[in-house]
Amino acid sequence: MASDGLRNEVISTMIRDDISRVAKHDEVVLAFGESLNRKLGRRQANHISQRMRQLARLVLQLRKDNGNEDSQLRDYINPERFDVVVGAVKEVSRFDQADTTKVGVPSMALKLGHSLTNCAAIVRGIGLGLKCATTIENAGYFLELMKDTWSEEISTHALTTLGERKFNQPEILPVNEELLKVRKITF
Repeated sequence: MASDGLRNEVISTMIRDDISRVAKHDEVVLAFGESLNRKLGRRQANHISQRMRQLARLVLQLRKDNGNEDSQLRDYINPERFDVVVGAVKEVSRFDQADTTKVGVPSMALKLGHSLTNCAAIVRGIGLGLKCATTIENAGYFLELMKDTWSEEISTHALTTLGERKFNQPEILPVNEELLKVRKITF
């Protein structure tokens, strides 16, 4: 259940679509939003909304890949489904099919990595609250996999792509007329 602050400041501003429907109804995505809302506050409502929508996009991709329209993010915070999550992140972040070291949306891949780590911690916390050893264990092992293999699967490629884009970006120099105007103003 979402708090009034999250509901009024974040969820109510979301575009009404399939993505927002998932964000509003997925227990872990809501808990993630609550966590960000407590940390960042109402001034960052747009950022919180974006992060929740990114996770919701991932959930939609996971549902599509696995043919289960009712699945929740919590169902995938499981070491046995880690490879499925990695594959869905690659789809959502538009990894190049021919060259898997190229990422179409590298910032999305990086943000999803951080968000998934937080979500696994949230699921672990839920398990602790319920005293459910299976949930605690699954979330713990998922976190270990994130720590051990996320870098080689996702982060390294995303950071390399970002670096290449920055390096290959042409430097735009000011036109001579602009320089003359600046010179006139300063002297």
